[in-house]
Amino acid sequence: MVGWNSPATTKRFSYTWEVITAVCAAAGFDPQALNWIVPQNTHSRVAPILARLLGLPEDRLYCPTVRELGHLIAGDALVNLADLQKSGRLRAGDLVAVPIAGYGLNWQCALLRATAAPD
Repeated sequence: MVGWNSPATTKRFSYTWEVITAVCAAAGFDPQALNWIVPQNTHSRVAPILARLLGLPEDRLYCPTVRELGHLIAGDALVNLADLQKSGRLRAGDLVAVPIAGYGLNWQCALLRATAAPD
């Protein structure tokens, strides 16, 4: 059995680290500038591993619906993003990375800048 802190597990998340780092670099940002990372709900232990790889505090990863909803394939990152907005923690100007791993071993990441809500 492979443990959550094993090199094999960390390697899987290194692809997510790589896509987040690449999209930030392409946009001219360092990953440290991210206010939030909103990942998929693959497992509750994802946040600590990904935070460690990115050198960010774990509380910058937002995936509170993992235990309630589980993994919804690509939809869970969007559910988490909506929950972040609804929670009132997302502020205008916040920089948000939304990484998603898909079928066929491909990784994507959207980099979003939060704007003020319309009146």
